[in-house]
Amino acid sequence: MSTGTPNEEMDWRLIQQKTFTRWCNQQLKVQNIFVGDLSKAFCDGVNLIALMEVLSLKSVGRYNKCPKIHAQKMDNVSKALDFIMKDEGIKLVNIGSEDIVTPNLKLILGLVWTLILHYQISQGFGCDIDDPATDTVEGPSAAQALLAYMKKMLPNKTVNNLTTNWNDGILV
Repeated sequence: MSTGTPNEEMDWRLIQQKTFTRWCNQQLKVQNIFVGDLSKAFCDGVNLIALMEVLSLKSVGRYNKCPKIHAQKMDNVSKALDFIMKDEGIKLVNIGSEDIVTPNLKLILGLVWTLILHYQISQGFGCDIDDPATDTVEGPSAAQALLAYMKKMLPNKTVNNLTTNWNDGILV
């Protein structure tokens, strides 16, 4: 992420954590679930399973709704991760049940970012994309969908790419 000082890395991680927590809460509100601390929110697997069921509109299957011991928590998280990889076809790299149960914030943030990419950005933010540049057989890429969304949200600004258009800070 950042190549700056440790303080800058912590600031960036805190911003990510707040943003991703907000996204999770937005998704989970249909189940009346509120997540306060993302680093601990998924440690028993129950909220992660609820999030996956909301995002995928599918059932994960049977799981322990009130896990008390470590093995039950690991089993719930394993079911959620298996569902993500096998049923939803989302590639997860370098994350296992122990990383979520322990918890490892950096890997949890990576997991949530992967879910955002798959369910939010890759699906075009739920908006119509009329840009011919995004008209491909597979549909728009995540970057194309994000660019189309930014154009829609900032109609009075010129947004042609996700790199140099942001350098002056005006679009932020």
